[in-house]
Order: sequence, then C-alpha cells, then structure tokens
Amino acid sequence: MTSNSALSLYGFEDNIFKITPLAIVIDCFGILNDEKIKRYFELGCEVKGLGRGHVKKIKDQVKAEK
Repeated sequence: MTSNSALSLYGFEDNIFKITPLAIVIDCFGILNDEKIKRYFELGCEVKGLGRGHVKKIKDQVKAEK
C-alpha cells in the first residue's frame, strides 16, 4: 500500500476512490468525529467504531438522505 492510498484519519479526500473502490474504516480509538464518519458513509465506505453505538444511526441517516 502506498502512502497515497492510505486513508487519513485527520483529513479524508474524496479522490480516494480513484485508488480503491471500497474502503473499510475502523475507528478503535474514537478519533473520528460524527461529521467524518458521515462523510465516509457518503463516499461509500463502511465504518466500524469500537464503543460507538451511534455509527449505525449515522449510516441509516445517510441512506435515508440518498
């Protein structure tokens, strides 16, 4: 994996899908805020968060908006 293809936890880029069609983001340390989690879902990523029970609620909200 090159540094260009890695997801940045501090600033994601919309052009990540030029490199890979799907990404799975796992936030074990609670680094991502709700806005970033929502944006990853909008980009088509799957997000899992340890101890973040409301991630599914954000995912459902994004699906409803589409």
